[in-house]
Amino acid sequence: ISGGAQSFQKQVSDTKSNLLLAASYTKSYVYLQNLDTSIIINIGMDTASDDTVDNDATDLFIELGPGEFAFFPWSSTYNLHVDAASGTPILEVRIYQASS
Repeated sequence: ISGGAQSFQKQVSDTKSNLLLAASYTKSYVYLQNLDTSIIINIGMDTASDDTVDNDATDLFIELGPGEFAFFPWSSTYNLHVDAASGTPILEVRIYQASS
């Protein structure tokens, strides 16, 4: 993958928020790891036309249990959103942009 890479940690809350904004990336590969030992972190996207974090942002597609990770391709068509079941767990994020 030669399009660039980025790595960061995000403190997640129980309120939905943006994780990755589609407009900021091209086709990418995303690695996520829940660093918490007891709290579930949910990853989703809102496929409604407004693509905003609000009550219709219910398209959950990954539930990361404590210590779990996921690696998946992301077309960057829709923003990725995140929230936690409770508390403020830490999510490790790595994104690898595909070369164009």
